[in-house]
Amino acid sequence: MRKIFLASLLLATLTLTGCSTSKKTDAIDKTSVMQGEKIKFELVKNYFFRNDAEIPTSPLVTSQEQFDSLFGAAAFMGKDGMPTKVDFDKQSVIAVVKPSSTTSLSLSPLHVYKNGNDVIFTYKNAVGGDQGFYTQPILLIVVDKSDVDGCTVSLQEERSNKK
Repeated sequence: MRKIFLASLLLATLTLTGCSTSKKTDAIDKTSVMQGEKIKFELVKNYFFRNDAEIPTSPLVTSQEQFDSLFGAAAFMGKDGMPTKVDFDKQSVIAVVKPSSTTSLSLSPLHVYKNGNDVIFTYKNAVGGDQGFYTQPILLIVVDKSDVDGCTVSLQEERSNKK
């Protein structure tokens, strides 16, 4: 009985310490990125990821056609219910799309920096418990097209537990 208790305690400790670490989705040095130029962005609201689309390999969306193949409008009644308009002649979208899961995730933008030809979008991923149904979290921001043209766009995730 004591062995089972100790094994359970060890497993619980490993699980809790594993959930509290920060995770970067790429190997870019965070300090050097933050020495670059800060890029202004706006949150894109009221869209969903289409269930007939593949999760994109690049987070950068540069055309209306590409955007429409990935996302659908999710308008609702009331204040701020209309989807955000994007002018792809002047703007591009940076998208974070997570796989469908029953785990509660809350994605929020932190900052976008440009260092040379590298653009890094850092976002927070607050992880909760099992919600009993599937969702597919997305996070969309819009930036000026001139800030990302000819650049490699990468995502950097800062993971935390929901409180």
